[in-house]
Amino acid sequence: MVGRFSGELQLANSTCTPHIAVQGQSPVQLPERRKPTFCSATAQILGGVGLVVSKHIYKCLQSVNSVSERILTVTFHGNPQLTITVIYAPTESASPADKDDFYSTLKDHIEMVKKHDKHLVIGDFNARIGHDSHVSHPVATGPHCYYSVTNDNGDRLVNLCQEHKLRPAQTRFPHPRSRLWTWMHPGGSTHQLDHILINGKWVNSLRNCRAYNSVELDSDHRILSVLLVTSLRTSKGKPCRRPKFNWRKLREAHTREVFQMELSNRFEALKCDEVSSPITERYACWEKTVAETAEKVVGRCKSCGMPSWVSAKTLELRDQRDKAKKRFLLAKTRQSKETWRRTNQKVKKRDGTAPSSDNELLAEWREYFSELLNNVSVPQTSGLPPPADQDLPICVDPPTLEETVRAINSMKNNKAPGLDCAITAEALRGGDFKKAFDSIDRKVMLAVLRHYGIPLTIVNAINVLYNNSKSAVMVDGNISDPFQVTTGVLQGDVLAPFLFIVLIDFLMRRSTEDIDSGIVTHPRQSRRYPARILNDMDFADDIALLESSIPKAQEQLNRTAAAGTQLGLVISVPKTEYMTINCSPQPPLEVYGQPIKNRVSNSEIYRVTNTQPLICKVRQRQLRFIGHALRMPLEEPLRTYALYVPSHGKRRPGRKKTNYLTYIQNLLGDAEGDLNPTAIAALAADRLRWNRIVTDCTAAD
Repeated sequence: MVGRFSGELQLANSTCTPHIAVQGQSPVQLPERRKPTFCSATAQILGGVGLVVSKHIYKCLQSVNSVSERILTVTFHGNPQLTITVIYAPTESASPADKDDFYSTLKDHIEMVKKHDKHLVIGDFNARIGHDSHVSHPVATGPHCYYSVTNDNGDRLVNLCQEHKLRPAQTRFPHPRSRLWTWMHPGGSTHQLDHILINGKWVNSLRNCRAYNSVELDSDHRILSVLLVTSLRTSKGKPCRRPKFNWRKLREAHTREVFQMELSNRFEALKCDEVSSPITERYACWEKTVAETAEKVVGRCKSCGMPSWVSAKTLELRDQRDKAKKRFLLAKTRQSKETWRRTNQKVKKRDGTAPSSDNELLAEWREYFSELLNNVSVPQTSGLPPPADQDLPICVDPPTLEETVRAINSMKNNKAPGLDCAITAEALRGGDFKKAFDSIDRKVMLAVLRHYGIPLTIVNAINVLYNNSKSAVMVDGNISDPFQVTTGVLQGDVLAPFLFIVLIDFLMRRSTEDIDSGIVTHPRQSRRYPARILNDMDFADDIALLESSIPKAQEQLNRTAAAGTQLGLVISVPKTEYMTINCSPQPPLEVYGQPIKNRVSNSEIYRVTNTQPLICKVRQRQLRFIGHALRMPLEEPLRTYALYVPSHGKRRPGRKKTNYLTYIQNLLGDAEGDLNPTAIAALAADRLRWNRIVTDCTAAD
């Protein structure tokens, strides 16, 4: 075997004298030899197969394993890793039991080789591969075969290639017959018995495969050589693979007890250092302890395929991309290349250019989120609300154990953790221990809390959480440099919804003070019972403002936008719509000088799409069914009882007098009940006339 590290690798396969005997895993150096050689000979150095390597390649040797006397495998370091398996198969005249035993051992060995490795199986297979194998297995066997008909050993070899995705190298290159034969019979006839196989993943690395006469081996076999060219990829660096633990196992009582016991034992060993160490070191040690315990007790989650949050549109685009790639590989035309390029567009930078590297893409995402999470507009801090005259009766003592447990139990499961991926709600509980949110000015937030009477101790504690907060971006397992976040509430923080609701309440109070806004829901009856007015309905960052006229709505919208600017909040113009009821939508409303959309009514949607409401479809089918029943012969039970009204019996007092006949009369527009069953049957007798009646009676308003 001769190798060069310039991107090409050339291998030669032939019979040779062993230089290093391999017994199990221990190679034994034999004297008076120049090049390192390995073989699977017996302890008496008899039989076996061998492999000769150069001194340069010998430096890359990783392991040598003698699988059997007929199979030897040698692994070399590299990217990708190279595994060479040297074999000597039983002859064509050997018993089927010997052949079955050899191929069974070889298959077991092949399955143990890593899928990404470049795997070469070389040796004397005593197999003849004919053109009939290419006809039956065109993927596994190439078209350039030495024989016309495959023998038994050849069939076994082709089946091996088909099962384990191996490819015979000789059959892929056109050569004259003088360069294909590898063994000469004592009678002078030539045959192709030696083969070199490569796993299908790396079949495109083949450049040539042929036999040579130029090397004298004092053997009836010739040198069989293969030329490989490998395109190596640069390492992207070690990505951050955050483990996802199988917290579902903590639902089992026994597993939860084991987790708690293991965690308690580990915490006992850490108590000696918990006072002297800084808080950051103690937290890191605590996180590591929880992660090690989770790894040991619950283990990691298995890959469950495509995440549930991936939309159907994304899957459709992925399928279109895959189909375009297949068409381009089958027929490399200009049209297929353009389709493949269009469907395989990468994420571009904001200037429209494509990133040249993963680091550049990561930096682009970091800059984007840094601008997104930091509000550029500076609110007017001079007009901050003053603190309340008296604090609310809130306990400012350190949280008790019961309060901590209650807070942990209120946390929701299946929430994405941060970089401390082991600290989740499941771990804490199991171990007993709109962009609007991102634009809030934190100084204003703390001032509003004091204005509402939140004690200074609590406000200072919240300020510690938000001081010097940082974020980072993860793309394909790589994490960007952290960047400062100066606005907004913390993502995933249990306090975030409460803090945001307080600010929204302050915003709406300030925007409606000293004005009469909203719609009157209960008119004024007296001084003791004034009018009740509904001004707004809020849900998190979704706000519905209510007004009695367009001018008042515009005034209230302007006041709300101005009050929001003082708090660092901005109304999203594309997501803001207005709807009018029983009044003209003109003139259109504006916010920040930009017009907002008027919500399209259902009647307009039905008109544009040329469809009807679902209730109209239901009524049409009901009338068409009763018309079908009334056109049946009189002796049919369905015809007799379609509009049957019993004449006997009495209704309960006070119950509304209604029946199926009355319902059909109402659908036909006969509220007075003038159409009796006989008249309705007469109308239904004419099918075309009845269809026109059904269409007119069920038309949308």
